[in-house]
Amino acid sequence: MPGGSGAGNKQKSDKLGEGEKVLCYHGPLIYEAKINKIQMKDKSLQYLVHYSGWSKSWDEWVPESRVLKINDTNLQKQKELQQQHPLVEKQRKTGTKRKSDKKGREFEPATRRRRMMRQDISETVFLIKFYF
Repeated sequence: MPGGSGAGNKQKSDKLGEGEKVLCYHGPLIYEAKINKIQMKDKSLQYLVHYSGWSKSWDEWVPESRVLKINDTNLQKQKELQQQHPLVEKQRKTGTKRKSDKKGREFEPATRRRRMMRQDISETVFLIKFYF
């Protein structure tokens, strides 16, 4: 999930604090996150965020431009981006749904992740054999 987009609708007067739940861009989508730490780096604010429902290995320092306050406008933006995402569009066409946890957050089933990892490994092994 690396990368991110600019927030655009973040107001500079908004003050965010440690422990505050926020929305955060990660790649093309917006995820629920919690601010764990704040630091000033190169004259700009950086936030250490933990993405809700994800392991600590996904925690990362992000610039202020990727962090949004939780409000109706930003939640609507999150929903729109999820609906426009290719995986969601594919699921809508095929009628498949992703499973969700007790809080209603969607997640990718572990079996699918393992299958995708095996496929990536197989492709890598093939390329190594092909070129060497």
